[in-house]
Amino acid sequence: MTFAVGVLISALALLATSGLLLAAILRLESVTAALLAAYAIAWAELTIITVALSLPRDLTRTTCLAGLAIGTGVAFGLWLVAGRPPVVSFQLVARLGRDALRDPLLAVLAVGVLLALIYIVVIGIATPQNDADSLAYHLPRAAFWKQQHAVAYINGTIDSRENANPPVAEIGILLTMLAARSDKFAWLPQFVSLLASALAVFGIGRRLRLEPREAMFGALLFLSLPVSLLQAATALSDVVVAAFLLITVYFLLGTAKRELALASLALSLALATKVSAFFALPLLALLVLRYQPKGRWRAISIAAPLAALVGGGWYILNRVETGSFAGGLFFYGRDGAHRIPPHFYHRLFALRRGMAPGALGLDIAEVPGAVGWDALFFVLAALLVAAGFGIVAWRKRAQSGAGHGWLIAGLAGVLALTPLVVPAIAHLERRGWEKVWWLAGRRDIAYLDSGRSVTEASPNFSWFGPLGFLLGVVGIVFVVRELRRRGSGSLGIVFVIAPFVWLLIVGWWIGYVPFDGRYFIVPFGLAAACWGALARYRAVVASAVAIALTTMLLVLVHFEDKSTGIRLLAPVRGSVIWHQSRGAAESGPGDEASVIDFVNRHVPADAVIAFQDDPSFLKYPFFGPDVQRTLLFGIAASEARADTIVFAHGAPHVSCPSCWRVAVRYPSGWGVLRRV
Repeated sequence: MTFAVGVLISALALLATSGLLLAAILRLESVTAALLAAYAIAWAELTIITVALSLPRDLTRTTCLAGLAIGTGVAFGLWLVAGRPPVVSFQLVARLGRDALRDPLLAVLAVGVLLALIYIVVIGIATPQNDADSLAYHLPRAAFWKQQHAVAYINGTIDSRENANPPVAEIGILLTMLAARSDKFAWLPQFVSLLASALAVFGIGRRLRLEPREAMFGALLFLSLPVSLLQAATALSDVVVAAFLLITVYFLLGTAKRELALASLALSLALATKVSAFFALPLLALLVLRYQPKGRWRAISIAAPLAALVGGGWYILNRVETGSFAGGLFFYGRDGAHRIPPHFYHRLFALRRGMAPGALGLDIAEVPGAVGWDALFFVLAALLVAAGFGIVAWRKRAQSGAGHGWLIAGLAGVLALTPLVVPAIAHLERRGWEKVWWLAGRRDIAYLDSGRSVTEASPNFSWFGPLGFLLGVVGIVFVVRELRRRGSGSLGIVFVIAPFVWLLIVGWWIGYVPFDGRYFIVPFGLAAACWGALARYRAVVASAVAIALTTMLLVLVHFEDKSTGIRLLAPVRGSVIWHQSRGAAESGPGDEASVIDFVNRHVPADAVIAFQDDPSFLKYPFFGPDVQRTLLFGIAASEARADTIVFAHGAPHVSCPSCWRVAVRYPSGWGVLRRV
């Protein structure tokens, strides 16, 4: 395992080196620009190498590492030819960070965020991935690509999500599987993307004329937002696409033509990562039309279609393979595959006409992790903030005999308590919504989100917590006023209202779905870039830091499906991840988990397993923690090649009954056959 981790570190080092060298050639104006360019270039290099090796079906650990080494060599050669331009100095980065963190409140927030990120790393390595979408198609498609030595359509799968979705995020997962020969690092693309997103938020703040300390404040608050933080521990793709889009915005705000090329590159990567990237196109078009000089529109008219063509390559493949650019996506549940019923389109059409955005807006008011008595930690945080300001006020009054320190102390304490009001606001919003539509005779719409919990901490169902609501909704007038003081009012307004625009776009495209908060990482990232404008108000900074730290604590303690058994005041809910077997963590308690654990204990790591062609069948766990097994679709078609058969609905019919023995069978119908 140590050697495998070393291989993964080497692969990542090669990518980082080539990205930094190629970014240095561009001679960008700032460290932030160089780092963001290196990030986008490294992803592009990985994607190009992976696709090139997939054409001859020769994508293996050895060839991938060789491709990365060649890519780094080419980058080094180009860097020499360019006259050895200076590469990003990480000593300079450290010095800039140290200067920004001289503010004690900012330093406390940075330490809290760092501890939260370390926790995410530990839980990511030490526990199996058990998010539903990760297990359903993000991880399986990477594992099947590894099995077939190519990023290409997977023959035989009936879950179209494994084929139709763009591939870039899963290419990153595939790299971790190839290099480490394990799925312990499948969360790494999301985690690194979160850091890149925060850097882009910082850079956008600087381009809004905020001071480094103020821009850092916004970036750190962004890192503390629940959905962003929780997603960093998963093998999903929402943070990956958000990072590319935030980088696109950052470079679109630049003045150099090479930054336009980098914006085009980042946009193409976003489009090649997830369909949700299309939500950002109206905003990007507005930035071009309003803030790019007309003299650059000709270049943009070339760069934009090129980005769409390159980023849309997988959609073209979908068209070739299925006759549809969307790839014929189905909606899936563990109970089977089903097309959207015709009557659903009529309801969805009605929702798109103005109802879905309103329902989505209700979900912004939440306090994830504030379960039961644990909500009192916000009271403790408020008392600490008020006490701190009170001590400062007492000292200043003793020295000068004047000041409004006690008033500021009280204000800071009250602001830090505001998260406790958010659930009540959410309740009133929901009751008002239900009452209006109930009286209008639309009960189907009235109770759209009635089952959603405002305290649930989940990478799919959480939104942006009390800070996202208080600063992104309640406090936007104050943010805009401060931005105008700095001469960034018009652009700042665009970013501050971006979450509301997203409500309209997402509601129009897909209607109301309770787990749509993950699509809003980009607009809330843009809003967070503006929050640093409030940094001159010490009471606001102190209360925001208190709320952020408390929210991160509660969210991580009550992380759904990743409960570590840490008890504060409220009882531990759900199964503790450390006490679960891998099978139980991935599929929940029951015979399915028992079969997964049996296979992991008794079936060789390189076995060939056939399984029933059933959409309710959770395939990924049977690859094993080392992702070494071969999985085949359909028992009848795969029986001759397989040495193991896993079944879920009773023992299947086999052509040679004497060739197989029942290794284990459960009354529910789950079981395993092994070749004699």
